[in-house]
Amino acid sequence: MRARIGGSIFGLASVVMAGCSGGSSDSAVPPPTLSRSVAGIWRRTHIGIEGTRVSCPDPKSLLAPNTRELTINSIVVDTCGSNETLIFGTATSLGKGRYRLIGLRGTEDGSYVLTGSTLTLVRDAINGTYLKNLTPAQAPQRTVYSVVLSGDSMTFVPVSQPVGLVKKDSAMPAFREDGTIIASNVTPIRNTDGTVNTVVLPGVNDMAVVNSDLSITVGAVASGANADDTPGLVRVRGVENTFEFVPQDPAVVIPSPLPAP
Repeated sequence: MRARIGGSIFGLASVVMAGCSGGSSDSAVPPPTLSRSVAGIWRRTHIGIEGTRVSCPDPKSLLAPNTRELTINSIVVDTCGSNETLIFGTATSLGKGRYRLIGLRGTEDGSYVLTGSTLTLVRDAINGTYLKNLTPAQAPQRTVYSVVLSGDSMTFVPVSQPVGLVKKDSAMPAFREDGTIIASNVTPIRNTDGTVNTVVLPGVNDMAVVNSDLSITVGAVASGANADDTPGLVRVRGVENTFEFVPQDPAVVIPSPLPAP
């Protein structure tokens, strides 16, 4: 990945979503469904892609390893640990709230919107620093997932969204004579809310290619000016992530995410 705002949660790294607070204080309370609050703690248990699925290490096991790799044709697609946790905070309005990711690559904070079978995450901070305060500043990253909730398990898969680049200075070129991108003169196209969509690579061998008109093509075979180089954009693999609901221990305080920037 060439994106400069870190790996994305589902698809490339572990995830934890946290809100202001949340979760049931009674272990007898059944796990949430899409018709009720999803606030609480969820632990990543499985990752998979293209028919291959691996189990994440059991956090209660004292035996190594503490991580497990999802490998396809000698390519390490993703790695999951024994304590990667997804925490949804209490919704601030219907289906909306803040989250925190605590995974192998540190933490990330942002907002979530859960609508039916679609989950949208907008990351606006990594490792305690807002993306707008990085040097250079970064736009919030938007990733959309399809979500299936069955019993005490939840499965997420990233869904492709429109992506592309645009010139910063229309009078200047976007490409050098050899076809490589002049990164200093291009920027990702933003959504109306100022967020930037991630580039989803559904298959292990898929690449993101910037075409001559600055549109982006994703596929195993694609032609373009500069393969696998999308300045300012985060790329995620189409990894299926499964989480299990963890009944909250009243003695354990759920981590709170950063407030909205």
